[in-house]
Amino acid sequence: MDVNVVYWSHPLAEHHLKFQNILNNVKHFNVPNTEPNASKINFIKCPFFNSFARKTFNILAPFDYSLISENGELKSFHYDQNFFNNNIFVRSNELKLFSFGIMSFLFFTKQNCILTCDKSYFSNNDFSISTHVIPGQLNISKWFRAIDLAFIIKNNNQLINIKKGDPLFSVNFNFNNNNKIIFKRFKFTDKLRYYSDYKKVMNPLIKPKLNQLTDFFYESFDNSGIGKIILKEIDNNLME
Repeated sequence: MDVNVVYWSHPLAEHHLKFQNILNNVKHFNVPNTEPNASKINFIKCPFFNSFARKTFNILAPFDYSLISENGELKSFHYDQNFFNNNIFVRSNELKLFSFGIMSFLFFTKQNCILTCDKSYFSNNDFSISTHVIPGQLNISKWFRAIDLAFIIKNNNQLINIKKGDPLFSVNFNFNNNNKIIFKRFKFTDKLRYYSDYKKVMNPLIKPKLNQLTDFFYESFDNSGIGKIILKEIDNNLME
């Protein structure tokens, strides 16, 4: 059976990817065929939804945590300041815009694949209710970089209690086929860390317009030949 392989890692070796396919989250919406009008209301069997859902995974919180934007400053009542500094990136207290550094996973594929990061699906927890997740897309066969869980907290003075296992955001892998997706973890070596720095493959003298930037990134990556080097290093450092 043909499969789509997604290689993944994290810059910090101790962090594990905890994910769940969103089809598992909607089973309780399934409508028995004996139900009147079942074919009209059972969206789980809709081929368009099913195609999307099979490629979409919620990323789950690896531990309990809390956040509150108070008096123009983000705080947490869990652990200490060092833990906060290592896991939360304050982009703008004024805009209440932050990043969860611990969720900076890196995905890569041999085949052409568009990765979309977005809000979590079919989840109802403090984080999903109280934040706007900043969405984004990346061709993970043509660029080698970690994703970023950036989010805006909607309201001031609102305590957000995150529980271990809460869906925080989602990732969708669009391979333009419906083959099963399997994940293979690799060790994030110093060599791979070097190649994850976009400055290593970009010509600093060329400054394309914003709407041309992704095409410029992909073309620079393809022309550099780094993709083959990265895949070889990944194959030599597979952990599962």
